[in-house]
Amino acid sequence: MNRKTNKTAPLLRLLTRNETGVITNPIIDEEFKQGVIYVRTPKVEEPEKPQAVEINIISELIGEWLPQTIKRFNGCDCAVCRAEITVAALNEIPPKYVRISEETDFDGIKALKEELRPKVISTLVKLVLRNHNDHRKIS
Repeated sequence: MNRKTNKTAPLLRLLTRNETGVITNPIIDEEFKQGVIYVRTPKVEEPEKPQAVEINIISELIGEWLPQTIKRFNGCDCAVCRAEITVAALNEIPPKYVRISEETDFDGIKALKEELRPKVISTLVKLVLRNHNDHRKIS
């Protein structure tokens, strides 16, 4: 039949090897629990920092000043004419790329835009006046 023995406590002491002689159950032990929780917790990846982006200052200036130039000189404001003038301006003025990142000095970019603005505006005026497509007369 079944015999009862008192071997459980000495066996646990051998398995747990506690320095103080106190029997500790690893499942109840807090350090063990925290380790299991840490291992089972899914790792949350930190989002990547956006890398530096290069922009063409000339392209931005053309986009900014083209509508005003067309309006001022009564040019055709259809999508086709805007596209043709934009392409011609981008071909005529050499690009000026600037790298933008988190620590970019935007005052320097603003000063560069102010320096390049007269050249862009004069080119746009010349191209708007040279563009003879006036689609408003077609009806």
